[in-house]
Amino acid sequence: MTNNSNQSTGAPRKTQWAMFSVEDLADRWSCSTRHVYRLADEGRIPQPIKLGTLARWPRSVIEIWESEGCPKVLDNTGEQPNV
Repeated sequence: MTNNSNQSTGAPRKTQWAMFSVEDLADRWSCSTRHVYRLADEGRIPQPIKLGTLARWPRSVIEIWESEGCPKVLDNTGEQPNV
């Protein structure tokens, strides 16, 4: 039998998806999924993209937002805060 590089070695693969699920963000930030939804509802994190009933956050948007120090996304009126 030849060794095929496409065959699974039995080791789990760490895949980097282009989108984060609410569970991914809750794990990343050590909080509950409900807290992630609250943060989004309050405009404290970027808004998710809705795919039917699913909410997904683009990885690049979250990583840029985190690198900028997690600034508030919307103020209490739903407007972008003045920077």
